Amino acid sequence: MADKPTICNRALAAIGVTDRISSIDEGTPEADLCKLHYDEVLREVLRVYPWNFARTFKNLGGPVETDLPPHWSHAYQLPPDCLRVWRVYGASGSEVVEPGAWVRAGPRIFINEDGPVIEYIRDEPDAGLYDSLFVAAVVARLGAELALGLAESRTMAAEMLSIFERRLMEARSVDSAENAPERRRSGGWETAHLE
Repeated sequence: MADKPTICNRALAAIGVTDRISSIDEGTPEADLCKLHYDEVLREVLRVYPWNFARTFKNLGGPVETDLPPHWSHAYQLPPDCLRVWRVYGASGSEVVEPGAWVRAGPRIFINEDGPVIEYIRDEPDAGLYDSLFVAAVVARLGAELALGLAESRTMAAEMLSIFERRLMEARSVDSAENAPERRRSGGWETAHLE
């Protein structure tokens, strides 16, 4: 099972650093750089895809009192752990897919629907829930940051970013295979009429 020190140690090993850490708070150069980069790298990789382990649903309840921008009837507060709004569902339970039907602005979502439910990617701190392929992608992305700080090697950082891209593609592919296929939406280029 993954945990923060294990992920950091795998990233250190990937760039050829032999010293290991037992905690990101131990004060070594390796631990200090892991502490500096780990949380941001994790959030970055979480945001790029709706990972099954990090997706959740939330009824946003009642609207918040705020000055609404023109053409919006409601503003709702997003959960504090919301990294990315993936989908929005109206009161009828149907996904709100019309272009411009909702917008995220900071910690709020503006929409002309009552009682929306969002599907979102949460900032999941429990590494024990992470898929092993997701962990491999985080290790590579973190390795790119550590390569610049510890190995002082742009070449190694670029190699780690390349590995990250491959690992990310593999992790996304496997993660998406664990869901029912997406229903094809109408209104795209397939239904456009040429004049």
